[in-house]
Amino acid sequence: MLYTNILYYLICLTYIWLISNKTICYTENSQLQNLLLILKSSFEINIYCAMLQLARQMALESSVSCDICQVSIQHFNRHMRSHHPGCGGNCGRHGYRSDGVYVDGWFGGICGTGNPYYLMCRECRERYIAKADEVRTIAAMKGTNM
Repeated sequence: MLYTNILYYLICLTYIWLISNKTICYTENSQLQNLLLILKSSFEINIYCAMLQLARQMALESSVSCDICQVSIQHFNRHMRSHHPGCGGNCGRHGYRSDGVYVDGWFGGICGTGNPYYLMCRECRERYIAKADEVRTIAAMKGTNM
């Protein structure tokens, strides 16, 4: 019974995710109820939805390298917001893709914002890299590893 309930909630979450990503169109509440009843009774679709959710979770948990800190991180945007918050000014079309690569070509936006990308102006990035290099140099002089 517990297994069935977990799968049912997983199906509900997957359906909401599909709606939010406009993979399917939700128009009436009765459609949602009918679909959930069908999905609940179909074991193969339950497994498919569980696999979809697992794949999405694994994609979110994959690690990315921060080129400023030179460390591997799992939650790129959370790391960038907390460790490299930006200045709040114009990003000058610069920012990080979700894979941690800094690129030019964004349509603009505010430095220190974005998801799954992260916008950061060139000046902030250069300032953060210089500060990180300074910290690593001081740590090397003291004989510690940072």
